[in-house]
Amino acid sequence: MAEKHIIISPETMKAIARYETTFRHIPGYYAGCKIELEEKFSYGIDDLLAAMEHLRREDPEVRDLLADWLTPLMANSTIEDLPKGGPFGDAEFPGLIVHGGEYVLLAMGSMRELRGVPHPDWPLSSCFDVNAVIADLKRFIDRRNKPILEWDLTPEEMENYVARFDFEEGDEDRTETATETALELCRRCLDVLCPLESEIALRVRGYACYGDSRLYKCDWETSRKCFEKLFKLTEDPQYANTLGYIYYYGRCNNRVPQYEDAFRCFSYGAANTYYESTYKLGDMYANGYACAKSPKTAFHLYLSVYDDCLDRFLAGEDTTFADAALRLAGAYHRGIGVDADPETAMRFYLQAWYAIQRRADRNDYGDAKVRGSIRKGIEEVRQLLIPLNGDQRIPETMPVPSLFHALLARNYPCELTFRQHKDGSGVLKAKRLPTRSVPEPEYYLFTDADRMACALTREISYKMPDPVVKFAGDAKKVRFDYCWFNEKDGCVDFYLYDEVVAKVWASDFQLAVPKAWRYA
Repeated sequence: MAEKHIIISPETMKAIARYETTFRHIPGYYAGCKIELEEKFSYGIDDLLAAMEHLRREDPEVRDLLADWLTPLMANSTIEDLPKGGPFGDAEFPGLIVHGGEYVLLAMGSMRELRGVPHPDWPLSSCFDVNAVIADLKRFIDRRNKPILEWDLTPEEMENYVARFDFEEGDEDRTETATETALELCRRCLDVLCPLESEIALRVRGYACYGDSRLYKCDWETSRKCFEKLFKLTEDPQYANTLGYIYYYGRCNNRVPQYEDAFRCFSYGAANTYYESTYKLGDMYANGYACAKSPKTAFHLYLSVYDDCLDRFLAGEDTTFADAALRLAGAYHRGIGVDADPETAMRFYLQAWYAIQRRADRNDYGDAKVRGSIRKGIEEVRQLLIPLNGDQRIPETMPVPSLFHALLARNYPCELTFRQHKDGSGVLKAKRLPTRSVPEPEYYLFTDADRMACALTREISYKMPDPVVKFAGDAKKVRFDYCWFNEKDGCVDFYLYDEVVAKVWASDFQLAVPKAWRYA
């Protein structure tokens, strides 16, 4: 027996779409029956406005609205006027609803959520603001044929739009890709929102004026006023830190530093564990700017930032690690609060260089200056190391693969593999493995001042000229958690849970340092 179905004409479907009638009133309709349309129906914003006005008058129960109208309507219609990139993704004006179909989706989606109301017999007016939807629809219909710069936007719409011009470090800067119309609309929104003390608006304008951008030319005074207002409103240490930089470099004072104000701002930021404020406060103690000169205080501030940033850097986070390592390098280079030590300084300079190169594609404000300071420090320390080391070359080989111990730190297990070459030489590689509690193992920051190399890695390899390698059970790879040199057998033993899983004999081990790890 053929399944019963109903056929609906375009005129009837239009009436249903506008809530002039419902599927329940169609002869032969029952919940779940097959519906056949004489023509495909595309639901538009004018249909939605008419439906909302009828719903306001009828005020049906939620149960009837969903069963007799919304659910079958959405199943048997498409939505017209949606952007090509998908709803709510307009490329030129993200954050704004510029297509009628997006309003349809929002309204339908909100009504679908009514399935969760505790009492399905509630009238629609008790749980859904039909009047607000009608007001939004009328506002959109009134402006849809006008140029977007003439649109009468609500403060909420303006904030949604300008928020797309706010970006964290590392994110795409929308001001670089926006059209001139999009930029002008942002400026007009900011003109309205900033006097209203909108946090997102003050933030966008403040950072856009902090140096040149396509949104605004550099305007330090406007930037300062924005961040002073933001700090007063939020007490956020990020805004105190930004003000600290403005005062430290005298950007609103004819380049004459305002150290007292900078010290106050950086102290607040440091007290709230804001890294940039902490190392800038260290700079001020190192030089005695607006405070008693205290190199030891500066060193301990640098060290605290370095330790915190290093943990995050090893976990793969992009932090201010380059700046922190640069400060610590400078302390060991110039003897600030610690005995001068060129070799240790070089290690930290190399780490700073590696970190700044990793974030090169971000082009953060001030990074060019940081990069130049790092390179200058490396070259100066190089000259200091020449009299200490002369032309003596570092040992190319060692009796044991000592850096494997670094990969085992923090109770990480490692995987050991061996690859032998046709000439009898081979490569022994250890790779840090995840654990049950740490599914994504952190990196090891390899740093070698002698080889001028630095890199985040989970693997270390050694070349061996004449190896003999034995894995337990003739396995191709083994897992180990400890290794040491067995003087009796003259080999390196690898253990897992106190059981030997591998033995390696070699006359020496030569650390394999990829070219990409080396400073250039």
